[in-house]
Amino acid sequence: VVLFAAWFRAVKNLAPSIKRVVALGVIFCGLVACLSAAESHAFASAWRGHKKTGGTGVGAATLISPSWAITAKHVASKKAKTPDKVNVIISFGGGKRRNRQVKKAYLCPGADIALVRLARPITGIAPAALCKTRLNKKHGRFRFTFVSRGNGLKVVKNRWAKGNGERIYHSKDAKGQRPGKAGDSGGGWVFEQDSPEPDVLFAVIHGGGFGPQPAANR
Repeated sequence: VVLFAAWFRAVKNLAPSIKRVVALGVIFCGLVACLSAAESHAFASAWRGHKKTGGTGVGAATLISPSWAITAKHVASKKAKTPDKVNVIISFGGGKRRNRQVKKAYLCPGADIALVRLARPITGIAPAALCKTRLNKKHGRFRFTFVSRGNGLKVVKNRWAKGNGERIYHSKDAKGQRPGKAGDSGGGWVFEQDSPEPDVLFAVIHGGGFGPQPAANR
């Protein structure tokens, strides 16, 4: 009950500050129409959680408003459960001025998603928008872009996936592989759009070829 209350309180607080929540209305022939992005995916960040007892947790996150980011629950779990014992810095690249401490993490009940409140807002970076359409079988297979900064910025275009209303399943390529590696968890799968329109995040990278949809957990 406490976890549900904290999550929904975080979602409520986040809502006014999100730049845009996008409903995907242009869907045809089983494909979501995506335009190439002109910007450099600056919303992608690296997650580094430093324990006072030693050790560093590695992952990724995506900026969704100047003061909020979204990541995977298993990446943010220690910060959420023992906030005083873990100091987390998320870095958007470009030097220390684009680093931010994590003030608090909120874990989503039932899905590998967490909302992260930054200690200070970050400006000069266009956040990703959140998709509010729950992608399912009727949308067929669609093309997207894999974005993570867990181990340096990684952008892989022309990936394919399908949804079931709760999760997104990432197809393997012709070589039977996917681009995700250890440390990419918490990054985003996005539909790219031409600037100034924001790229649209529709799933958080979990690992193992699937990711939860934020639209299913609002």
